Amino acid sequence: GSDSKGQTNVRPDVEYVGVTSGFEFACGIVLNGFMQTRGRNVLCWGANDFGQTNTPDVAFTALDAGDLHTCGIRFIDRAIQCWGYIGNNVLYNPYGNEP
Repeated sequence: GSDSKGQTNVRPDVEYVGVTSGFEFACGIVLNGFMQTRGRNVLCWGANDFGQTNTPDVAFTALDAGDLHTCGIRFIDRAIQCWGYIGNNVLYNPYGNEP
């Protein structure tokens, strides 16, 4: 497939336990402590036209991407948090639970 937005530019120095992809972007949960000092464990790459690769500063246990957004289950409280464009001109803020 195409790599026009960098959607296949996976970091080779990072191990992942899960990955999900949307339209021209992807996100993965990092296995090791690569980003633990910053309190998060998700890396995203590729298109970011709607904030879909702006990952929140929290750790997640699971991720699932739609066309232009990603949702995850937060490790600390098992709440669902989404970021990117999810329709009806709504953007979810990566720093909170509500739009």
